[in-house]
Amino acid sequence: FEFRTLTMPEKEYTRFKKNGEIIKVLYRKHFNFNQKGKQIHWSILFSNSNFGGSFVRDLRIALNDCPHIQTLFFSRNRKQFFPQENFGSKELADLTNWLPTGVKSIVFENVLDAESFRRITEDLLLLEGIGVRNHTHIEPNLFS
Repeated sequence: FEFRTLTMPEKEYTRFKKNGEIIKVLYRKHFNFNQKGKQIHWSILFSNSNFGGSFVRDLRIALNDCPHIQTLFFSRNRKQFFPQENFGSKELADLTNWLPTGVKSIVFENVLDAESFRRITEDLLLLEGIGVRNHTHIEPNLFS
C-alpha cells in the first residue's frame, strides 16, 4: 500500500464545496498518475477546526466523487478548551450516518462531546473501523 493524506487547513468549515472541488482535482490528477497497479490508501485530515452549516453535505458530495478516499481523521489539540460553542461535534456525529461506501474508517481525536459520542456508538455504523481517542471529558459510565 501507498498512503496519501490530504491535510486540510485549520479553520471554521461552514461549507466545503470549494474545498471539495479542489480535492476532486487533486485526487483525479494523483490517482490517474499513480494508477500503475499500486494500491493507494487515501485519507483526509482535519485538525483544530470547527464544523457547521453545509459542511457535512458538501464533504459527502466530494467523497462520492473520490471513492478511494477511505479514511477521515478529525483531531483537536488537547491544549484547546473543550467543549467549545459551535465546534461541530453534532455535525461530525451526523457525518457518520451519511458517509459514502468508499469511506471505511473514521477517527475522532478529542472532538466529540458526550452526546455525539453516544449517538455514533448507538447507530452501529457501517464502517470497518472507528477510532475514538483522547476524550477525557467522556465518562466511562457512558458505556453502561
